[in-house]
Amino acid sequence: MNSTSRRDFLVQFAAFVAATTLSARAATSEGKRVWRMGLIGAGWYGAVDLDTFRQVVPIEVVALADPDSEALAQVKQEFHAKVPGGSIGLYRDYREMLAKHNFDLVLIATPDHWHALAAIDSLRAGNHVFLEKPISIDIIEGESIVAAARKYGRLVQVNTQRRSAPHLVAAKREYVDSGMLGRIAYVNAYCYYDWGRAPVSHSEPPAGLDWDLWCGPAPLVPFNKALHPGGWRVHTAFSNGVTADMGVHIIDLVRHFLGLGWPKSVYSAGALHIYTGGSGDAVDTQVVTYDFEQLQLIWQLRMWGEPEDETAGPWGATVFGDKGTLRINPFFAEFKPKGGTRVRHEAFMEPALDPGQPGTFETVIPPSARRHALNFIAAIERGSPLASPVEDVHISSACCILAQLSLKTRRSLRYDPGARTCINDPEATALLRRPYRAPWVHPEPEHV
Repeated sequence: MNSTSRRDFLVQFAAFVAATTLSARAATSEGKRVWRMGLIGAGWYGAVDLDTFRQVVPIEVVALADPDSEALAQVKQEFHAKVPGGSIGLYRDYREMLAKHNFDLVLIATPDHWHALAAIDSLRAGNHVFLEKPISIDIIEGESIVAAARKYGRLVQVNTQRRSAPHLVAAKREYVDSGMLGRIAYVNAYCYYDWGRAPVSHSEPPAGLDWDLWCGPAPLVPFNKALHPGGWRVHTAFSNGVTADMGVHIIDLVRHFLGLGWPKSVYSAGALHIYTGGSGDAVDTQVVTYDFEQLQLIWQLRMWGEPEDETAGPWGATVFGDKGTLRINPFFAEFKPKGGTRVRHEAFMEPALDPGQPGTFETVIPPSARRHALNFIAAIERGSPLASPVEDVHISSACCILAQLSLKTRRSLRYDPGARTCINDPEATALLRRPYRAPWVHPEPEHV
């Protein structure tokens, strides 16, 4: 990359950051519409999402819903510390919240097994929805959310917020859209975070937690502090493991960068090799091959040991073209032309979402999170395109789910989105719907 191209990139990057920063300031300073919001899922990231919107547009938090009364009280207290006054309704059951209040939009940050029902009910009640990833725990749930958004004419923005990260928006335009990478035929996506899994014994749920409601349509398992709060991500009764939790971000980013649709086939291999005696049954080691015909995307998950390449970061993707290589992750974008010198662009940093939690991660998230929220507001107000529309991120979520189904069936799968079946595979097709615990009823696209 020559010096002129580097200057052009930096000029464009600076202009993009300035424009989006000014937009954020304008939204909060002009005193425009106050957005009435409800939150379903008052845990860690529900509070983060709520605070993100608070920072970029005037909001009124009308109500919160969560089976955990302690979580409800904490989020209410934290919000009132920043925006004093105002009444916030608290509900254990989100359905009661939706029945009693009108919202401009609803934020959904529950565990994965609740995403579909909460999203569909919120859309049916006439609300726009800001939905955490992955959008669903099984593929027919995802198809049903997409069908509900279309039926009720509401927008669903999925929080795959790396699509809105300034350094990644600029890198896509400069290196991919421009053709500087040349013909792209291979992508290596990876996650090497070591979460650890200490064994935890079952216990009685806290007095303020309705555990039966928390489990909802999923199996009613004994309460365990390794499950709640937060640890459910490595328990397959409530998630599709870290491939769906972390992998969906990177797989979605790669699909967005390269304009990829559905994969032609998905094959996965992996196991729980290291943390066999700890809490959680999701695999800690996994390799998935996605065949998009024009290229192969490989996803590598290893929740132990050292990163394969410490200079590439613990979480990201490397895009290989015949004219160059591009490394992308939340912290930087790095381009190397074939036979040339690497050029690295650090992520834009902004003040932390929570000043009480300092660190690089807390300053690299806000640029994408705030712009992602603003993009959603602009789409509702002006009809501008969504950065992460549910129709597209459904494919990214399904990619992660298909990886787990391939792991379970031990064979390559080909999903037909038109027929909503796995081609020539009745057993895998039956797994596209997880069984629901009564009295909860699994959603179907034709009956939302």
